Amino acid sequence: MKEIAIKEVLELVEFERSDDGKLFISYIKGNVMGDVDGNLEGHVWGSIKGCVNGNIGENVWGTINGRLWEFTETDKEYAIRLIREGRSEKAIKVLEGSE
Repeated sequence: MKEIAIKEVLELVEFERSDDGKLFISYIKGNVMGDVDGNLEGHVWGSIKGCVNGNIGENVWGTINGRLWEFTETDKEYAIRLIREGRSEKAIKVLEGSE
């Protein structure tokens, strides 16, 4: 790929510096195609006025399409999490439907 000129970059994004002096993107003027931080370990603060296609590895605060987002865990997911946390007796009760 041909080297990108700073003028081209500034047509796409605006930058600011955090209190500790680190550079960050403060505004994106177009689309983001690909992962945040290369492997979904970055964070997005602010509003997304389009679609998100892919996986979100952490939390979502706010609304999606005007509705408050709420995490829902299925019984199976809950039981798996309990087993991983070492609470297999409670997981058995969840799977048996007695919890």
